[in-house]
Amino acid sequence: MQNTTERKDVYTRITAQIVEHLEKGVRPWTRPWNAEHAAGRITRPLRGITGRGFLPGQSGNPHGRPHTKGLLTALRNKVAEVASDGRTIEDQLVEVLVQEALRGRHRLPAVEAIFDRLEGRATQQLNVRDVTADLRSRSDEELEFHLVHDRWPSDDEMQMLGGKDDGC
Repeated sequence: MQNTTERKDVYTRITAQIVEHLEKGVRPWTRPWNAEHAAGRITRPLRGITGRGFLPGQSGNPHGRPHTKGLLTALRNKVAEVASDGRTIEDQLVEVLVQEALRGRHRLPAVEAIFDRLEGRATQQLNVRDVTADLRSRSDEELEFHLVHDRWPSDDEMQMLGGKDDGC
């Protein structure tokens, strides 16, 4: 319970300091640095690692995140190691995958993985149709009817609406 009391005291003390600054007309959040420890002119702190601050139109990280191949290199080195029976780990992995494809519980995914690696993944065809074409061909009356009734009007209802009769 003492920790909670100390925490409340800290909050109370900081709040009192903020209120005291505000009563003096100082906004403490606009000047987060102070120059009490430094002699001479007060300057704004410079941002960025160059010490010149961020320059307009210039990236703070112009070359981006450095490319590393550490994990990939380590994995390739490990797979290339030769076991005591003279086979590489790569050969053993291929054998396990082939056995799974022939007799395992997960045959289809194993076969797919083998074919994807040997033949490359099959191209997938994606048909995209313009779903707005139908909406653009409708009259305002039809669209309003659909909003109210959650269906398109029949031919008889179109006659009553006074809309066009295009046979839809």
